Amino acid sequence: MIYRFSWALLAVLVCIGLLCVFTPKCRTLSRLQKTRNDLEVDNSEKAEEITDLKIRQERFTSEPAFVERTAREAGMVTPDEVVYKFTDANGKMPETQ
Repeated sequence: MIYRFSWALLAVLVCIGLLCVFTPKCRTLSRLQKTRNDLEVDNSEKAEEITDLKIRQERFTSEPAFVERTAREAGMVTPDEVVYKFTDANGKMPETQ
C-alpha cells in the first residue's frame, strides 16, 4: 500500500514538474508564432508596395503623360505657364480637394 501511494505521489510530482517546465516554453512558442505571423503579413504588404513602386517606375520611363500628370499633382508647372493663386477675403488660400 505504501509503495502504491509513493509511486502515485511520484507520478503526480513528475507531472507537476513537467507542467512547470513546459508551460513557459509553450507561452514563448505561442508568442514567437504570433510575431512570425505579424512579420509575414508585414512582408507581404511590403512586397505589394515594392511591386506597385516598380510599376510606377516603369511608367515613368515609358509614359510621358504619366510623368506630366505626376509633376502637376506635385505642383510643378512648365516654364511658359502662368500660375494664379487666389486668396479669400482674409488673405488665406482656400483649401483644394
